Amino acid sequence: MLLLFLSDLPFVQHRLARTFSHTIIEKLGTEANIDNVQIGLFNSIILTGVEIKDKNNGKLLKANKISAKIKLRSLFISPLTIRTVELYGANINLTKEKDNSDYNFQFIIDSLSQKDNRSSKKLDLNIKSIILNRCYISHNIQDKPYKNVFDFNHTAFKDVNASIGFKIINGDSVDIKVRNIAFSEKNGFKLKHGYANASINKNTYKIPIIQLETKASYIIAENINFVKNKKQRFSGTATIKPSTISLRDIQPFVSTKMPDVVFSLNASLRLNDNKLKIPNLAVSEKSRNVELQVKGEYSNAQDFNVDVKKLNIKSPLLDNISGMFQTDKTLTQIIKNINRVDLQGYVRKHYSSLTAKANVKTYTGDILIDAKIERDKTNVSIASSNLNIGKILSKEDLLGNTSFVAKANGVNIKDFASSIKFSNLTLKKYDYRNITAELERKNNELAFTINSLDSNAYLKAKVDVKELESNKPQYYIDAAIKKFAPHALNLSKGYSATDFSALLKVNFSGKDFKNFDGDIKVSDLQISKPDTAINIGNLSLSSRNKGKGRLVSANGNFGEAEINGKFNFEYLARDFLDIINPMDNHGKRYSDENVFDFNVHLKDATIINLLANTSMSFIGKNFLYGHIDSYNNIFQIEASVPKMIYNGGEYSDVGLFCRSDSNNTSMRFHASKKLQEGKLEIESTVGTKGYNLENSIAWNSTAEHKNSGEISQTITFPSSSGGRIESVIHPSSFIFDDATWNISKSNITYEKGKLYVSGLKFNHGENELAMDGVVSKFNDDSLQVGLRNIRIQKILDLVSFDDVQFDGEATGHINISSALGTPRVNASVNVDDFIFNHAHMGFLNLSSHWNNKSQKIDIAALIRDNAYSTTINGYLSPSEDYIDLNFGANGTNALFLNDFFPDAMQLSEGRTSGRLRLFGDLHAMNLEGTQIVSGLKLGIEPLGTKYEIKSDTVQFTNNLISFPSFKLYDTYGNYSNMTGSVKHRDLHDFSYNINLEPHNFLAYDRMQEDDGSSFWGAAFVNGQIHVYGSPGNFTTDANVTPQKKTIFVYNADQPESTDNVELLRFRNADATKNTNDSTVQIEKQEEINDVGTDIRLNFNLNITPDAELRVIMDDKAGNIISTHGRGNINAHFYNKGSFEMFGVYGINDGTYKIKLQDLIQKNFILRDGGRISFNGNPLACALNLQAVYTIPAVSLAGISVQGSLRDNSVPVNCVMNITGNALQPRLNFDIDLPSVSADQKQMVRSLIATPEDMNMQAMYLLSVGRFYTYNYDMAVSPQSPSQTSLAMNSFLSSTLSSNINNFLQNIGENNGNWSFGTNLATGNDGWNDMDVEGMFTGRLFKGRLLIDGNLGYRDKSAYNSNFVGDFSARYLLNSRGTIQLKAYNESNDRYFTKSTLTTQGGGIVFKRDFNNIKELFHSSKRKNSQKRHKENSKGHK
Repeated sequence: MLLLFLSDLPFVQHRLARTFSHTIIEKLGTEANIDNVQIGLFNSIILTGVEIKDKNNGKLLKANKISAKIKLRSLFISPLTIRTVELYGANINLTKEKDNSDYNFQFIIDSLSQKDNRSSKKLDLNIKSIILNRCYISHNIQDKPYKNVFDFNHTAFKDVNASIGFKIINGDSVDIKVRNIAFSEKNGFKLKHGYANASINKNTYKIPIIQLETKASYIIAENINFVKNKKQRFSGTATIKPSTISLRDIQPFVSTKMPDVVFSLNASLRLNDNKLKIPNLAVSEKSRNVELQVKGEYSNAQDFNVDVKKLNIKSPLLDNISGMFQTDKTLTQIIKNINRVDLQGYVRKHYSSLTAKANVKTYTGDILIDAKIERDKTNVSIASSNLNIGKILSKEDLLGNTSFVAKANGVNIKDFASSIKFSNLTLKKYDYRNITAELERKNNELAFTINSLDSNAYLKAKVDVKELESNKPQYYIDAAIKKFAPHALNLSKGYSATDFSALLKVNFSGKDFKNFDGDIKVSDLQISKPDTAINIGNLSLSSRNKGKGRLVSANGNFGEAEINGKFNFEYLARDFLDIINPMDNHGKRYSDENVFDFNVHLKDATIINLLANTSMSFIGKNFLYGHIDSYNNIFQIEASVPKMIYNGGEYSDVGLFCRSDSNNTSMRFHASKKLQEGKLEIESTVGTKGYNLENSIAWNSTAEHKNSGEISQTITFPSSSGGRIESVIHPSSFIFDDATWNISKSNITYEKGKLYVSGLKFNHGENELAMDGVVSKFNDDSLQVGLRNIRIQKILDLVSFDDVQFDGEATGHINISSALGTPRVNASVNVDDFIFNHAHMGFLNLSSHWNNKSQKIDIAALIRDNAYSTTINGYLSPSEDYIDLNFGANGTNALFLNDFFPDAMQLSEGRTSGRLRLFGDLHAMNLEGTQIVSGLKLGIEPLGTKYEIKSDTVQFTNNLISFPSFKLYDTYGNYSNMTGSVKHRDLHDFSYNINLEPHNFLAYDRMQEDDGSSFWGAAFVNGQIHVYGSPGNFTTDANVTPQKKTIFVYNADQPESTDNVELLRFRNADATKNTNDSTVQIEKQEEINDVGTDIRLNFNLNITPDAELRVIMDDKAGNIISTHGRGNINAHFYNKGSFEMFGVYGINDGTYKIKLQDLIQKNFILRDGGRISFNGNPLACALNLQAVYTIPAVSLAGISVQGSLRDNSVPVNCVMNITGNALQPRLNFDIDLPSVSADQKQMVRSLIATPEDMNMQAMYLLSVGRFYTYNYDMAVSPQSPSQTSLAMNSFLSSTLSSNINNFLQNIGENNGNWSFGTNLATGNDGWNDMDVEGMFTGRLFKGRLLIDGNLGYRDKSAYNSNFVGDFSARYLLNSRGTIQLKAYNESNDRYFTKSTLTTQGGGIVFKRDFNNIKELFHSSKRKNSQKRHKENSKGHK
């Protein structure tokens, strides 16, 4: 107790501290210091302010406090046993100077392990446990370089907390138990918790368990047992239990940024005589994005093997891995593109032998690798069946799928042989097939061969290089190109359907072109197209060293060319500019790299045309000569082309002469171009003398619209660099499009980066363009451009801006500041009558300014058209040649849509509202948006129809204008549904596709015109109509059924062939229409029926009796056939071919108005059942018609023999049979007596014995209304009426009938449904013996009820009744009339009796056409309307 009390006294503590320090110094032989020593109760001792230095006087240990618990017994009996040592706030520095030198604490270990009992400095110490609290431990090997990642050679651990127990067994064994350890390493690694047990001696290492835990990782290893044998080799085992490792914990150990990915890991290890075996190593990720199974063995770097049983890496992990290579964007993208990897393989190395094989499967294809490397030979094979290289490298526009086998073998880079065979290789979206290449090197020689069997690249080539490493290697190339098609191979947009073939031989030496010496020969060069083959022949190029220069010559069918002298093309451009620069090169010499002459003479331009994808030919002898001397600053060139054809244009008298030296430059150019009318002549001269340059350009056109003029200027250059350049534009004028424009005298000066423009004006009457101001990079400098009545379209024509049309006269101003720096453009322009796509839009107010941030011109405009308006907002990018304008339409004139409709369809008025965007490259623009059109008046000139669109939507999308649901209304209020679209390619190459679904719709409306047309009429239809085509092509497919009020008129009395029939007429319509007090000029309507437009019209007409067909047989005489009927007609019209019709038209009813011999004019009734058959040429149609003209009352006595027939009047039908074709119809007549008995009919026919008699009787009946009476006995009975009397009676009857019919026609809307006839006949007693008869026919209920009959009075007592009459009525139960109800009353006279008999009756009538009995009882299927109908014979019931 006294000792404890004394130890609390300060002077005692200091005394003890000195004693302990002296003991440490004595035992360790180094400097040490302890501030205080405090002895605790029984067995504890506390040291404060402890510092121990190493042998080099460096700090080894510095601790705020060290606490130790000592075993009391060990104070008296060695060894000194310390149960626990605790270090608080200790700083431990472990260092050594070199890797092979001792650490700075080695002397302490040596002191602890001394066994010499004779040594007075022996320190026998046994420590049971060490505890560290908030300690700092550093480790440095001083001669090792520093790294930016974890480096064991230079590391430091802070916040070290540990509890470690030791148990020494038998003096050379120790048990270690790490109860806890935690620290933070300076590079970021942080151990949260560590635990381990170990038993170690000099030959055995046993670690039952190790546990390590970080923020995101947890590792546990068990049963780690290793034994060292006499050969100092280890054997043993270890097991890594299922653990987790985060790549973020690995970040401090690597420089690459690691992704936030956590793996699961387990493995077993075996060590046998220092040979490591890994029976199993498994790595996976919780989302199964990676799976790895590996086994292997490792003895040393020269003897190991690794077997990868499975390696699967999926896309999410690959994306994370790609983030590790942010500095290499290409590699990052490649890893992402691979998407997934499945790998199996192995690597085996045994000293000088290495074999490897891998089967790699990825999202982009599979690869099989097989390699074997021996001491003196290497063999490698790489194969793939479908590897998408383009997707891997993100160059799918260049590369694609590839299948290949590549092999290489050899000793080293100077002795090897390799080959690759492509079964397919995709380049620029073309699949090459069957390509083989070989490369071989032997010492100083290299050989390369390629053999392609591809159908569009059929070639074989061999390249030999000798003396490869010398200063003048020799090259030998021998190639046979059997077929090379650059367009098919997607190597060129030109050369469509063109392939090349040639033989190539090259023999030259030299490392580059500057010392190239040799020959290139091309023979049998042929260019083949489907319809021709062009034999270019042979070409040769020769290069020979000639003194200090060279002579290069080229010869062939194209002509000759030669360069002779010293030249270096690398400096040619620089030297040329030095020569012609008048400011700096007066007597100044730069180099003698280029001093040469050249001359060219072209004979055949075929090669130029192919290489430049142009069309050129020469007529006459041409030449090009030149001389360049960069040493003496001389340049001269002279060229002459008497006549040439270039891209379809003819040029003549093309000449150029130019010479420049140190003092003067002069140039003259002239050419003449042939125009459609006249020619355009251009001449330009340039001349310099001293510091002045005179330049002028003159042109003159002899075309209809005059274009000519001359502009000249004088430019004065300064005598030294950086001075003022002044230009004076002299007063002049030019004629542009017949208008004379004057140019005022103006000055343009350039000085110190600024361009001054003063007084530059172009004016023509009220039109003026003026420019004044300063062009520079400074904001305070601006150029003012004034516009007064400048025609917009003329300006746009100059820059070939024609995708859309803007026009009108612009007035306003444009201010451009900082034009050479960050331009600022502000403009304010008004256009009184702004025109967009030929449509007058109204008054335009436009303002624009330069947007510095976006480097674009912002545009804002407002168009007013009375109560309507249109807004325009957007921008124009000059640097990108890009435009983006948004149109807001509010009742905008819709006629701008005309440019997007087919040429045959034109709008005349209408309004539109909505949004529309015009955007894209200035020469490849597009439209998108929606427009609601209303009150749209649409005319189709070829059809003669006018329609109205009341309110519908037009949609604009990329390269497409669509009409999703339109309704067209005709002038009668009928409508047709319309859908369709107009496709285009950047407002070029328009094509349209329109579908119509008409409902009693007026589809054709053309009445006869004074233009010799063969067809006209009006068509109201139901069905489907498809209209499609493109510029130069117009096609219509129609499947329609004509409706009521439809009438087709065809003038068959035309001499022309149907090859020239104008079924449709297209005219240039320069019509004007007044809409809302503004005149709309329709400017665009073109003649589309010209020779360049193909028009095809295909009709399938399902004709019903609702439609009327009229055929004019004789226009002058008025002979017209008018019919109603049925049929399926296919018609095909081609304006450059013929007009054809196919099908059969069956007659239901109709009339034939005919005038015979210019005397007889009658209306024949066409009988049901007639047919017109079309089989091609409409004028060659087959006719099978029967027309009837009924004479109401004809006396049979006129034809009887001696009164064989009673003198009663009966109706007589004059029947006209029409056969043949429309060009050559055949007519013959017949007579039918519908109301007499069969006996009387037979009697009449027996009296008309020959066709001539029949025709004569028919003509007589048609002309005078009665039979011709034969004079059989050449005498006339006194009681018989004379022919004159009979003719008079007929005339009276006809006159009466005609008057009655005319009267009825004028009453109400008779429409020809009723007809009356009369017959008056006197007997032997004159008017006292008279027969009066009246006949009538009529139609009621829309033609369903048919009535005919006659009534008569006979003033003869011989008959039983003075009144006679016949009557019949038929009612059609269906529209075709095949089923009818009939009722009748008929009187029957017999020539052998005077009695009058009557018959009454009624019934049902059924009619059917048939070819066999089966068809009589079964309805036949309707035939395909598109097939040609064949005419069949008929059977009648």
